Amino acid sequence: MFVSTWSQTSKISIWFLYFGLVEFACYVAVKFQPAMSLLFIPLEIAYVVVSLWIGIRLILAVLRLDEGKAPADPQADSAKAWSLFGPVLWLGALQALIIFGGMVLLIIPGIYLAIALSFGQMFLVEQNVRGLKALAASRDLVRGRWWAVLWREFAGGLVFGAGLVLLVIIVFTLFGLIAGPDRFVLLMQSPELDPLLNGTLNLINSILQAALIPLFVGFQVKVYRALRRSA
Repeated sequence: MFVSTWSQTSKISIWFLYFGLVEFACYVAVKFQPAMSLLFIPLEIAYVVVSLWIGIRLILAVLRLDEGKAPADPQADSAKAWSLFGPVLWLGALQALIIFGGMVLLIIPGIYLAIALSFGQMFLVEQNVRGLKALAASRDLVRGRWWAVLWREFAGGLVFGAGLVLLVIIVFTLFGLIAGPDRFVLLMQSPELDPLLNGTLNLINSILQAALIPLFVGFQVKVYRALRRSA
């Protein structure tokens, strides 16, 4: 699914690359004028907003593509994502508070709640079920199959995480060869990294995000849909 839908999902995830280019430009500005570092405060806020918007759009797109439907109109899809921004943000806050409460009591309840409530966003985006009702729907979906869901989430995270780490190692190795091993090690060990190096590393991270985020969203959609079919 990742390969067959990437031409569509990459049109959404490429916004990570656009943001990375803006961030790189800010690092270049800081290189010549350190006071420009103040730009990173609004930039970090913008990153949170853009990341959430991208995530909602990807869920919308992958849910449609997984059903074999044609991609939605980009403008309509973007408008719908913005309309869901507030509810998804509120749902995330509720989810975090509940999981944090479980962690305060004991670690195990927190882990249980993190898995049980992990499909709340799917219910919100697909069925417009909001707030605590979306979290309750996720809990009901996972009930009786918690260990099976935990295993799939763990296995998926392990495989995709290992692949991502391998890509990072390859990219950083190539970067080190271009910069020169001695200079690269010196820069990485420096207490304050050179702004251009910082900007380049962040740009690399943005490229990897743009390329691979659809894979993680697609996996989550597949698990969600499998649970719905077998409920």
